[in-house]
Amino acid sequence: MIADRFDRERQPSVTPNPRAFQLEPVRHRSEARQREITEHVVAQGSSSPQELASMFHVSLMTIHRDLDALKTAILAGRVELQR
Repeated sequence: MIADRFDRERQPSVTPNPRAFQLEPVRHRSEARQREITEHVVAQGSSSPQELASMFHVSLMTIHRDLDALKTAILAGRVELQR
């Protein structure tokens, strides 16, 4: 009991800053990944979803969502593919 109290008194009572451990917002990560996917596919000519998933260390479903978003953006004219 005395040892427990002694240990608690020696440990600083610092609360971690929650902002220090924040990750980049998901939307920004997916936009950056989609931009990189576009650059990769334009440079290589083609790529399989499996290859992209392993290259970006994400799931196959994430790549399919990214490809769907890119397809929609291309059809809407928001993304232009340039060689």
